[in-house]
Amino acid sequence: MEGLLSAFKRQFQKGYVEVVLAVIGLLIGLWFVFSPTEFMAMVGRKIGLCGLATAVWYVVRLTRLGCIEWKDPWDKVYALVLLMAYALIIALG
Repeated sequence: MEGLLSAFKRQFQKGYVEVVLAVIGLLIGLWFVFSPTEFMAMVGRKIGLCGLATAVWYVVRLTRLGCIEWKDPWDKVYALVLLMAYALIIALG
């Protein structure tokens, strides 16, 4: 539990701007939507789909390659593929 808390603190120190923007975006979304329960269900569904896409992508890459090398230049390619998948899920999901 302590390791999880320290990892969360370390990640929050690196990316607190993204967390603040996400909270502001959720509040704006809740402000302008007619049904807050439907909005939260939609957000949960999209987060779940992104998590599932990440897990499936990782398993497929792991079974095809055996070991994923997160080194230059492949780290940029992997990140770009994941960003495109997330954009599709958010736009169409």
